[in-house]
Amino acid sequence: MSLLLPPRRAEGDADPLAAAQQLLRIADEMVRASELHALGRFGLSRGRLGMLLWLERSDAAGLRPADLAERLHVSRATASVLIDGLARDGLVVRRRDPGDRRARRVALTRAGRARAREIAPVHAARLAAVTRALDAAERAQLLALLEKLRSGLHALRSP
Repeated sequence: MSLLLPPRRAEGDADPLAAAQQLLRIADEMVRASELHALGRFGLSRGRLGMLLWLERSDAAGLRPADLAERLHVSRATASVLIDGLARDGLVVRRRDPGDRRARRVALTRAGRARAREIAPVHAARLAAVTRALDAAERAQLLALLEKLRSGLHALRSP
C-alpha cells in the first residue's frame, strides 16, 4: 500500500515533497525486493530472516523477545509470532533468562546457528550490491544524508 500523494509538477529537483516521495518509493521497493529475496532464496519471511541474523550476532544466551522486537522494529506480538515460527522450524528455542528467572530469552539451536551462518554472507552480499553503483565517497555521503533525514522523522511521528 502506497502512502504517496499523487504526483505533482515540481519546480525543480529541490522540491522537498518530491524528494520525500522518491525516498518513500525507494524504501518501499527495497522492502518488497528484500522480502522476495528472503522468501525466494532462503524460504524465510524478511522478519524471520532478520530475527535469525540478530540472534546469530548475539551470545549463546540469546536475546529477550522485547529486545528482538525493538531491533527488528516490530511489535512484541509480531516478534512472538516470528519466534513461534522459527521455533516450529527447529531454528530457535526459548530459555529461562539466567539473570531473571521470570524472563525468557530466545536463542538459536545448533541448526539455527548453522542456517544463519550459511545465510549471512549471501544476504550481506545482496544488500551491499544495492549501493555498488556508488563509489566509497558517495556511500559515505549517502550515509550522512540518511542520518540527517532521520532527524526529520519526528514530523511523521507527531500527531
